[in-house]
Amino acid sequence: MNFPGYTVNVNPYPNLQASANDPYLCTGENTTLNATGATSYTWSPATTLSCTSCQHPVATPTSTTTYTVVGISSAGCSISNTVHVSVAAYPNTPVVTQSGNSLSSTTQTGVSYQWYDQNGIINGATQSTFTPASSGTYYVIVKNSSGCSATSNSVGISVSGINNIEINSSINVFVD
Repeated sequence: MNFPGYTVNVNPYPNLQASANDPYLCTGENTTLNATGATSYTWSPATTLSCTSCQHPVATPTSTTTYTVVGISSAGCSISNTVHVSVAAYPNTPVVTQSGNSLSSTTQTGVSYQWYDQNGIINGATQSTFTPASSGTYYVIVKNSSGCSATSNSVGISVSGINNIEINSSINVFVD
């Protein structure tokens, strides 16, 4: 159709992109949400956001949440997009106990174990129990499949007994 004296402008929708710096959180953590491609933005739900009309709000969800952002172009055209943020619980805090020269952590299903001493990570010490070869302070960190971790209490241990015996060494025994 032709309408003499009228101009019809067709304005495109904004090219709205939305994301989260970290879409996988542990309980109590936060992430920055990001929106680009529009002139103004409105985010919802508002309850766990630092602001609703900014380009980069900080989200602190208490459970898995899908955030919606509406972007408006300078011509007034609007479109929406979503960002999904998953929230996982922390594993239970492990408790380390000592029995002789051996350390044991409370066991949990679905977690990995990593033992540490005062110098840092102990390579290969990835079970719920650990027998130190030297005296020191030890603790364990457990991590679930979501990457959320919990740190145990520290236990100081003095290792006693013979730690290293070389094979093919001589032992002299004297009889009275």
